[in-house]
Amino acid sequence: VMPDEIQKISATKIRAKMREDGKLK
Repeated sequence: VMPDEIQKISATKIRAKMREDGKLK
């Protein structure tokens, strides 16, 4: 797996987590 792909995946996960946190509040 390329480093760029890892960054993309981690960024997507963080975005999803932030979205969930926003819905909770």
